[in-house]
Amino acid sequence: MATQFCPECHQPLPQLEVVAGVRLTPLKASLLEFIKTHPGCTSIELGQRFYERKIRHPANSIRSHIYQINDALDGTGVRIRGDQFVGYHVVGSSI
Repeated sequence: MATQFCPECHQPLPQLEVVAGVRLTPLKASLLEFIKTHPGCTSIELGQRFYERKIRHPANSIRSHIYQINDALDGTGVRIRGDQFVGYHVVGSSI
């Protein structure tokens, strides 16, 4: 897919994917899909998987992304839940 640019400022527009009727960035969409197919992962495990030591505190970044995903999914019936001893998992209607 070719990069699209804003007609006003000519900056590149982010590539978005539609998941559960919501537009998400590719990272957030792949994070949601990974949690759906691999329930029970912790934020540390997800940080290692998605960032591979590219940032200083990947677990904090993963938690922020999950919060933002849940914010975008508000009203769809789909949520990412995290439990201390169980890890993250997707709850609600199927995606």
